[in-house]
Amino acid sequence: MDTSKQSIDTTQSPIKTKKCSTFSEFMAYISADGEIGRDFNQFYYRGTCSSNYTLTPSLFRNFGLIYDKVSPLPNDRWTKGTTIDLDSLSLTEFCLLRRFYQIANHNGIRLPYVPLFLMDFYEGLRNYKENGYRFDQIQEVAALAQHYLLPTRLLDWSDNCLVALFFAIDGILHETNGRAVDNPEICLWCLDRKVPKLSFGQVTEVMTTYADNPNINAQKGRFLYWTNKPYSPDKTRCPGEIVNIDPLDRYLENLVRNENAQAVSHMNSTHLSGFTLIRKITMPASEARPLAKYLESAGITKASLFPSLESAADETKRSFEFE
Repeated sequence: MDTSKQSIDTTQSPIKTKKCSTFSEFMAYISADGEIGRDFNQFYYRGTCSSNYTLTPSLFRNFGLIYDKVSPLPNDRWTKGTTIDLDSLSLTEFCLLRRFYQIANHNGIRLPYVPLFLMDFYEGLRNYKENGYRFDQIQEVAALAQHYLLPTRLLDWSDNCLVALFFAIDGILHETNGRAVDNPEICLWCLDRKVPKLSFGQVTEVMTTYADNPNINAQKGRFLYWTNKPYSPDKTRCPGEIVNIDPLDRYLENLVRNENAQAVSHMNSTHLSGFTLIRKITMPASEARPLAKYLESAGITKASLFPSLESAADETKRSFEFE
């Protein structure tokens, strides 16, 4: 009897979740002898102050609000969904980053040289479109904008899980005073480094020069870029194309579910079946303070991740317990 249909689990998720109840349990899991620590260099890391957050770039979370302000058509409103047409996305992205660039440039702040943003608005936009919306033309500015909390199509990660954990607890300690009310769990996302290299058609990896941004260098940061095809950002796009804006975690779950279902119908295995692509590790927000002390002892502080005289002064104030 052929049992191949029974050998494939169509409900298998590419996301493995580990719930830790204490700081000690959490650290044991990510330590050198733990499941994450044993393969430390296999992952990119992202920390969030709530496990309810999905892996979605900030531009997509705020797209409707921004697009309504830049659309050239009266009464043109974006209807929320799982896709955005490339023309609308590129127009919104161009307007936001150009405004950021021009304000910084007007005030004498050094930025990468981007001719598109120094041209007349319509000339720059036409040039961007005629060149197929090549993201490599603007990616250095996008990386800076992302770092300073402007909405972009990028999602930031780190090579260092301790850096990711700093951002997870920083939101809790400075927004909720350590209370586990609004942020029930600290969350560490661990993304297998193979994901951007596989032909998933959703994201690709973008690197920026560390020398031009000391903060990104200190944080060992890197970005995932939402695209519509498994191309690198220097490839051209075609007007009318569609970008899938599903969160990365949901997209991968749907991808594996669909491929597994197809594998069952064809009675063979799928190349994604059985792989864990994302690990999601959570811990109660009440454990944020012992984790903060551990990170400080490891040299992971605001002053080390945002090297400036301002952050050094802030850290000095905290050490002397005054504002």
